[in-house]
Amino acid sequence: MPPPPVVTSLDEVSTGYTVFESDQVLTHTQLNSVAQYADDQIRLSRARLSGVGVACGLRASFTGGAVRVTGGVGITTDGDLLYLDGDTVYDRFQVYDQTYPAYPPLYRGGDVNAAMFPAYELVPQGTEGEPGRPLSQFAAVAGRQPGQMTAVLLMESYRQGDDLCSGTDCDNLGARAVNTRKLLLVGPDTVAALRGGASTPAQAYGGLPEMAAERPVLAAGLATTDALTAAYRTACNAIHARLVDALPRIYPVAGGVLGDVVSEASGASWTARLTAYRTAFSGGATGIQYYYDFLKDVVEAYNEFRERLFGDQTWCSPPITSFPKHLLLGDLAAAGASDVNRTGFYPSPVTSRTAGELEHARFLVQRLDALINHFQVSTASTLAVRVTPSFREDRPLEDRAIPFYYAAGGADPLHMRWSWRLSRRGAQAQAYGYHAAAWAAAGSPAANPLAFQIGRFDFFRVEGVVGKPVATALEAVQEQIDARNLPFAVRAVLLGTDRTRVIPRRRGTTDLHHLHTLIRRDTDERLQEAEAFTLHYSGQILHAADEGELFHAQEEEARVQVRGATASKTTELRSHAATARTRVSGGYAQYSLNPAALQQGMSSAIQAAADLSFQAAPVATTGFFNPLDNLAAGTQTTWLPWLDEIIGWKEEKKDERLLWSRFAADHPQTEHFGGVPRGGTLVLLHDAANTVVAEVMLPYHLEEEPVEEDEPVLTTPPVRPPVVRTPPVRTVPTPKRTFEREWVFRKPELDVVFEARNDLDRWVETETEHLRSQVEWQNEFIQQGQLSLQNEVLGTVGRTYDTLINNQWSTMASATERYTAPRTGDLAGTVGLTPERATTTFQDRMLGVMVEEARVREEKVTVLTELAAASPQDRAVTTQLEAAQAELGKTLEETAGYLAQSGAEVTLGSEAYVAVAQMSKGMATLSGSTVLAPTLINIDSALSNAPNVSVEVAVKAAMPKLR
Repeated sequence: MPPPPVVTSLDEVSTGYTVFESDQVLTHTQLNSVAQYADDQIRLSRARLSGVGVACGLRASFTGGAVRVTGGVGITTDGDLLYLDGDTVYDRFQVYDQTYPAYPPLYRGGDVNAAMFPAYELVPQGTEGEPGRPLSQFAAVAGRQPGQMTAVLLMESYRQGDDLCSGTDCDNLGARAVNTRKLLLVGPDTVAALRGGASTPAQAYGGLPEMAAERPVLAAGLATTDALTAAYRTACNAIHARLVDALPRIYPVAGGVLGDVVSEASGASWTARLTAYRTAFSGGATGIQYYYDFLKDVVEAYNEFRERLFGDQTWCSPPITSFPKHLLLGDLAAAGASDVNRTGFYPSPVTSRTAGELEHARFLVQRLDALINHFQVSTASTLAVRVTPSFREDRPLEDRAIPFYYAAGGADPLHMRWSWRLSRRGAQAQAYGYHAAAWAAAGSPAANPLAFQIGRFDFFRVEGVVGKPVATALEAVQEQIDARNLPFAVRAVLLGTDRTRVIPRRRGTTDLHHLHTLIRRDTDERLQEAEAFTLHYSGQILHAADEGELFHAQEEEARVQVRGATASKTTELRSHAATARTRVSGGYAQYSLNPAALQQGMSSAIQAAADLSFQAAPVATTGFFNPLDNLAAGTQTTWLPWLDEIIGWKEEKKDERLLWSRFAADHPQTEHFGGVPRGGTLVLLHDAANTVVAEVMLPYHLEEEPVEEDEPVLTTPPVRPPVVRTPPVRTVPTPKRTFEREWVFRKPELDVVFEARNDLDRWVETETEHLRSQVEWQNEFIQQGQLSLQNEVLGTVGRTYDTLINNQWSTMASATERYTAPRTGDLAGTVGLTPERATTTFQDRMLGVMVEEARVREEKVTVLTELAAASPQDRAVTTQLEAAQAELGKTLEETAGYLAQSGAEVTLGSEAYVAVAQMSKGMATLSGSTVLAPTLINIDSALSNAPNVSVEVAVKAAMPKLR
């Protein structure tokens, strides 16, 4: 008799049962329907609402020559509950062959009439009668060690018919349902037939590859829009290839768990659209960055969908045939630690901790489809520039704002599929995005996001800039930054190498411009001073020329020449000065229009000033460093071209930093993300035609020099005295005037000297003749032998001659002493005249007292100086010396002040002349002391107001080396 088949209860699920009535005669069908219905419901509750597979425990291992299975519980797909209350040890085995109830999975092809896979039943330790053989003989029978086998827990369910009828009674007629739990060991071939096929999201996750988007490298060598496009196209083509390979796998791998949200045609539809997009951007189309962003979005959407499948072992309504009566417990060789060849637990979606993940995955597949179907790039210049708060790419795609390159509306709007969180709340209209005004309520945060708090957002999408003139785009973005206090900056960079194509930056005033302003202001002041001074100066030159101040053989001709040259050079200087002032009186912008004009005007004005000074030299001098000298000697104006070069050089360097090659080298952190992070810098890349072709960002704020539009207004500092003094020009003794003045006083004196010299010459001549006769007489006398008389005569003559000579020389020295004072040098050094002799003849007694006091104090300083030099360590002497020097200096200052106010003329032999000589000697004594400098300053101050300039001239001429 063949073995009974193993019964699977849920092959046919009972849908009803008999309801009993009073006094009803029950049949076996009615009674069995109740049991069958209840059993099916219990099994369905286990398998459909709880889950199937090994729930816990039931780990099999082979150790110490025995098989150990830990306690645990599991449910088959037929709803059988298989469990062990605790660890069970199996030490014997017996062959499980065709004599046992026929379980189709143990037969090849599932046909119980075919050959059976080898299987071995294990007998628990301590079983009565110790059936079977010890496990030590297992290898000899099975050809494998127990550790090479896989444990299977089987529920042997079959019907056993008992034939207990007698000839007159069959009350015990009926079959008995037998459900016996058995542990089998099977080999690899059998495991393959018993493994079954579970269909879970986690299994679909393993069948779908993970994707990553290639990243274009924006190298510093990119110099053209085509090169930029090529870099993005390379990355886009690689991503496209990955997508068209992975997306068609979704339905075959995960279609069973996703249901109707994806179909067999989905993969082909997605591939066709992606291919069309790639074709559209195969040329040099502007906006390829957004095509790259779209592909990156698709990759992220795919990965997010795939991630939702991970770990989700839920199995909704598992087929009964998967593992209806058995559970694989794993390979014994793994010592119970491996899940290889082990039936996992597949919970019902109702009870799983991953409940809802599958629905989330279904939503993400729909979003993936919507992304691909709604992609639409626009780089029209009329597209509005908008800033939308968003998040960085470390946040899920649904947390970010919807980019502008997805069209709004349509049969299945993207915003309805964008966010799982908002979708579950029915709040899809709250999604932020470029087109949010099309679906969000007016006045809501989504429709006007910058009007509400943006603190939680760390990224801002800036869209609508590509395709616009860069100046327009910059202005539009900056306007929103300023109006909305947005926390990022915007810059423009040329994608090229021609620095002249860099858009004009806001060129304000720097410190160099302020220095430039200072020099131009100084130049303007010097030109004004020169103009004012020249007008007065030329008038006095002409007056001096007309007053006969010229000392020239052809005086009239020289006068005409001076007048003509003075008038022409004055007009020329004032004209060039006025022209130059027009170039410096305005701002730097006005100056920079024609900087050469200033240099030309200044050069001409300086030349005219030099010519005018040269022409005025015969008749006048200013006695101080006048504005014409200042104009000619000043060098600041010549600095302006150098400053222009430095400013230009710095501007060129700044412009070079706005070339992509330099910018990328300085800032390798540049990357394109469709916007800019909080605190970062948005960089607009434009071509030589000043059209924005791309945008990148820096993750930090790119500091820009503050731009000051205005220049400081400088006023004339009241430091120098007025340009025009009273009188502004002092006529000095010209050669003619000097000769005439001196000749009047010197001629009588010189006549006396010349007469005395003539008298001396005549006397010498007479005496010489007399001596010659005497010599001749002496010779004759010697010849006569009267030498003694000759000697006496010669002595007498010699004495007489010496007396006469001395008297004549004294007369000459006295005249020379009175009338030939030196022009410069130490006046006290004049031959035959000393201050000591002069003090007794002063008619101005006060002046005499001052001179005597100066002489005494000068001698005191001299003595103390010698004592201090002999005893340098004697502090008392040094203190006395310093006090004496201060007293001498004070006396000299008072003497100078007295002379300045007295109006005395300093002429040779005069009292003022002697006083100046003593002052010179006193100042020489103070040489090297700390008193000298302040004494000179005070004497200068006292002499500056002298009504008679001869005192000032004499004192300054007497002490050239001390000043």
